[in-house]
Amino acid sequence: MNMKMKTTFLAALLIPCVYAQEPAPAASWQGNGLETAEMKYRSNFQSSLSLFPADTEFVMGAFDVGETATTLCGSKLVRLFNDGQAVDVPLPVLGVRNAVIACGKGSAESMRSMAPLYAAVRAAKDSRTLHEFLEDDEALGTWISGLSDQAMVDVLVAAKGWAHAGTMPPLLAVVTPERSMMPMVEAQMSSMIAMLKSRAGEWAGVYHEGDYSGVHFSGICIEGSQLADRLRVFGQSMKSNMKKPLTELLEGLKGRKIYVLGAVHDGKLILSMTEDPATQLKLAANADESILKTDKLAFASDKMAYRPNFLMYTGKELVAAMEANERARYAGTRKLLERVVEMADWPDRQTMKDAKAAVAGVLDPLADGKGLPEPCASTCIAWEQDGLHVEMTGSKSVWFDDGRSLALASLADNPDTILLMEQTVNPAAAKTLADMVENAVACIWYGSTIGGGISSRKTLEEERQYAETVKSMWKSCRTMWEGLGTDSALLVDGKGSFPKDISPATQPLLDQMTAPRVALYASVRDRSQIVSGWNALLSQVEQLALKEGLSRKDWEKMMPETLRVSTFGNGGTVYSLAEGDDEPNCEPNLILTDESLVLGTSRLWNEEIVRIAQSPSGTARGGLFVFRVGGLKKWMDHNASFVRRIVGKSELVENAFAGVTALDAVMDGIYATVSNEGGKCIFRLHLKMK
Repeated sequence: MNMKMKTTFLAALLIPCVYAQEPAPAASWQGNGLETAEMKYRSNFQSSLSLFPADTEFVMGAFDVGETATTLCGSKLVRLFNDGQAVDVPLPVLGVRNAVIACGKGSAESMRSMAPLYAAVRAAKDSRTLHEFLEDDEALGTWISGLSDQAMVDVLVAAKGWAHAGTMPPLLAVVTPERSMMPMVEAQMSSMIAMLKSRAGEWAGVYHEGDYSGVHFSGICIEGSQLADRLRVFGQSMKSNMKKPLTELLEGLKGRKIYVLGAVHDGKLILSMTEDPATQLKLAANADESILKTDKLAFASDKMAYRPNFLMYTGKELVAAMEANERARYAGTRKLLERVVEMADWPDRQTMKDAKAAVAGVLDPLADGKGLPEPCASTCIAWEQDGLHVEMTGSKSVWFDDGRSLALASLADNPDTILLMEQTVNPAAAKTLADMVENAVACIWYGSTIGGGISSRKTLEEERQYAETVKSMWKSCRTMWEGLGTDSALLVDGKGSFPKDISPATQPLLDQMTAPRVALYASVRDRSQIVSGWNALLSQVEQLALKEGLSRKDWEKMMPETLRVSTFGNGGTVYSLAEGDDEPNCEPNLILTDESLVLGTSRLWNEEIVRIAQSPSGTARGGLFVFRVGGLKKWMDHNASFVRRIVGKSELVENAFAGVTALDAVMDGIYATVSNEGGKCIFRLHLKMK
């Protein structure tokens, strides 16, 4: 499995400053012939991971912990936000070289066994949130309180099921202290063992020691029977409908045991938590039998020259189990909200049915997982080079349109750019999202009719008429939405102009200043559909406004002439949003062509964006985020003297200028990309420092 950076992809994004270095050549973990610092790092890396068996399903490690913490806490960025001072690093952190935690074989199965409990706990949390939100409402607070009680019963029932048949993932942690800290670690371990020998019963357990994988471990065995006896007292204050599932849960716990064991071995502190150490506490005999000899960590091999500070690997089966748990969580939330619908006081039965259908429309796409690609292993790695780099991989995303390039990615390298966010969206995913939004709006509407309604309309018929109007308006919005293409972007730079009629006293200064230019861009699939939807929406808003008491004269005064139904979409492609303003660099307007839609604060810039989008450079796909501190600093520097002359001495203004100047001195910007590559979704982030 090759996780090398794809230089062609990055070049296409035109962000050479993000990943300017060449990818490190692949090498063995031993690092033959490499420089001393890298050889030391590889040795530590191998030593920390060589104890984890090849069948490990999850591993997460932090390396050179003390050195990394010292570098981070003394970095320019931290000093910037801490009055120029470094942050003190706690001694225990300084004393840690590497720390790795892992879940062993059977973790995915354990995670699947926890799905009902996970869903029930999340639903209980949601019901508690509902209760806190509505408890002051006399009518709603009472039945939401009953809903919370039922959610707690569901948690106990799910916990009972896990106690009788579920399992816990075996955990193994290996901490490598600095050599100077070993005497302290050994002393603390001896003290802990002595305490457990005499006081383990206080934690519902008994002292336990034994040899596992050739290492002598000591610790505590927490016995479910003792834990059940101590928890039984809670049943005395519980409501009657909770006592039976609690009793069954405690019976299930009686046969369970959890072993929390530790050992100091070969300069390492090894900690384990399992249900059966004889079969689950497994250490690799050597590197050849460890996770290092699998392809699970291959994604890190070409990053060794950068001495990664952090990495994480999650196996395919465990990822699948975690995704299934998330879907179960949404199914639990759907069940909770369906109970809310069934308990509420609706004006009629049909409204209740419609409300349940709306709830299902929001949560079913999240709960059923239909159309999702097959899960794959996920990875994450972070390293420091000119700032922080993070690279993550996971299952292929259905959100992105892999068949279309980002039209405006070239602006990412423009020194005047302050902010750029762009993505291409899969039409099928966009439709699903639109359906969910439509149903969410319906849920909000139906919620307003509970208990006779909370709007100002007097009769149920008026409520229904108003609801139909709102539905028609949403339909028009959706018509416009479906006329758009798959590419969309938000852009900000500092090269705009101020209008000519703000203030006669300050106009000479404003004419020399530059203003932020903001633009929203979207590709166009069907221009006529956008125009049709807008005309329909404007007509519906006009009818509603007139019905609610707005005069025709006020309506015509409120809406610009160029956006009224009678003129929009007839002939040209530029629609002004500011009447009487002839300054093209500060004239808010909308440009609609057969290929592009741009809504922004500058006609000149909008036209430039349309031109760039017509002939995009590069083949970048997916999503892009760029924040350039230099672009912000350049804009503020240009305006600083003029602002001071207009507002005089202002602590707020001076602090803003000083803050951006200080940030620009240490930070270049934030650059991120996300795309589907080789059947995976890859996210790359660079917090680039100077």
